[in-house]
Amino acid sequence: VEPETTEAVAGEPGVPTPAEGDGERPSEEGPAPLPADAVARLTMAAEEALEAGDRQAAIDGFLEAAAAHAAAGRTTAALDACARVVTAYPDALEAQEALVHLYLELGWRSLALEKVALLDRLTDLGSDPLLRARVLILARELGIREPADGEPVGEVTPSPESASGGPA
Repeated sequence: VEPETTEAVAGEPGVPTPAEGDGERPSEEGPAPLPADAVARLTMAAEEALEAGDRQAAIDGFLEAAAAHAAAGRTTAALDACARVVTAYPDALEAQEALVHLYLELGWRSLALEKVALLDRLTDLGSDPLLRARVLILARELGIREPADGEPVGEVTPSPESASGGPA
């Protein structure tokens, strides 16, 4: 098993490094964490799929590894796995969504908001209404009011609840 680093997150400009021990706590919900050797096998299989050009297997493998790391409280390693996907496939919305949730778990709300704004711009360029709907759901989770037609999420002012850090 390779040591956890944040180097893979370098694909995400401006991502701060968690303080010593920050983000490295077991998840309180979800399935029991996988053993480290099982997660290493998932990561290795995802790397092999990436090298072979098998997009979906690589995405699925890295996201499974990210979920396993997150369940074990290894948020930094989960970020690395998601960043690996985003670096290879920037249009992999499921990896981008996973990053948003990890950012929120770490308390990096501004990065989560920036990511949602970026995703909004990317999905606005495409013609897939389902992808656009997923981005709007993420925006809603962050407490951003629904944009008017043609108004990008990134330019929407936060609702009063999100501006104060959430509902009272």
